[in-house]
Amino acid sequence: MEVAQSLVERLSKELRRDEEGAIAMKIKGNEEFSRGKWRKALDYYSQGLKLDGFNLDLYNNQSLAYLKIEHYAHAIISAKKAAFLYHRSVKTWHRFYLAAIGLEAYTHAYKALQILKLLDPSLATDEMIEDVCKKIKTPHEVVVPANLEKKISHAELNEKVSQGQMERLSYPRPMCADTDEYSAWKRKMEENQKFSIREDLQEGRGVVASKEI
Repeated sequence: MEVAQSLVERLSKELRRDEEGAIAMKIKGNEEFSRGKWRKALDYYSQGLKLDGFNLDLYNNQSLAYLKIEHYAHAIISAKKAAFLYHRSVKTWHRFYLAAIGLEAYTHAYKALQILKLLDPSLATDEMIEDVCKKIKTPHEVVVPANLEKKISHAELNEKVSQGQMERLSYPRPMCADTDEYSAWKRKMEENQKFSIREDLQEGRGVVASKEI
């Protein structure tokens, strides 16, 4: 009984919110931010979140301040927390996108752009999406006999390619399926009978993918 009561008291303390105090910290942080004092602003935003961990604006502002000092990993964490509170915030996903670009995490940047395209298309143009897609590292496609075991290690793939038992495609599959590049790739694969599209693997047509080999 005492243990349960202690747990309740601890949770109550952790969940206690001082919304007015948090807003006061946000205002002070914004003042420092407007002066270009990013780290000082971060201190205030962090203090505000200790008072109220459910303040969306504080997480968004914290993420932007981290972007200003090029702490991209921290910026993306703050944006994730903001998205957890409200997943339709344009500010949140735009900062998530910028942080992902800073980290060269282009797959995450692409996902953020897909969400921004729905929320505010002006922040996720087709040119931006195309540019990010080109930077995503894609696996090579390898053509193999249809009767080959589907699960094969990278070492075995390397050996079989070197022995001529498999053929490496000179045209790797683009990562993003909603681009002209992907459409061109799909046409090329369909026009050449010795190539099969990855999705047809389950039908035994024999295309597997490996990482850089």
